[in-house]
Amino acid sequence: MQAPIDVSLHAMNAKSLLALLIIGILPLLVVLGLMIWMNDGRPMKGVMLSVTITALLIAGLGTWQLASVRMQLDETSLTVGGGFYRVSVPLDRLVGGGEKIERVSKYGLGMRTNGIGMPGLSLGWFNIQRGGKAFVAITDPDKVVRIPTQDGYTILVSPEDPDDVVRSLRRR
Repeated sequence: MQAPIDVSLHAMNAKSLLALLIIGILPLLVVLGLMIWMNDGRPMKGVMLSVTITALLIAGLGTWQLASVRMQLDETSLTVGGGFYRVSVPLDRLVGGGEKIERVSKYGLGMRTNGIGMPGLSLGWFNIQRGGKAFVAITDPDKVVRIPTQDGYTILVSPEDPDDVVRSLRRR
């Protein structure tokens, strides 16, 4: 019996945190500033409270989502993702018993169908340019492992040590 694998995919990185700030929080702060300016410099209590609560919710949920992105492998299944986007596949559903798992440099993501796409993180369901669909948890495009399944989709994941993950998955 091999030891289970449970690794963070490092989704909480400088790029993704900056994107969360710019996309999710900065617009709310701009709205708050405009509301104060339009009210002759007097903050409106209701607007300030709602904008502050919304910004805190976005920051909290975004941070939780980023911190929870992991790859877990036990004796029976592989689970990838975190937060709102996660997929689990039994090991006996991997194509070729895991022999087809490989490190790839070109993986050709197409349109995102359900997930997150921002600098430093692609997470969720994406179309693949050459056809098919993939569940993606990519934080580093230079360290991608392709894991084909018998269930009509591929898993694309970017662990810190992709070669070690390929070896570990092939041994199972």
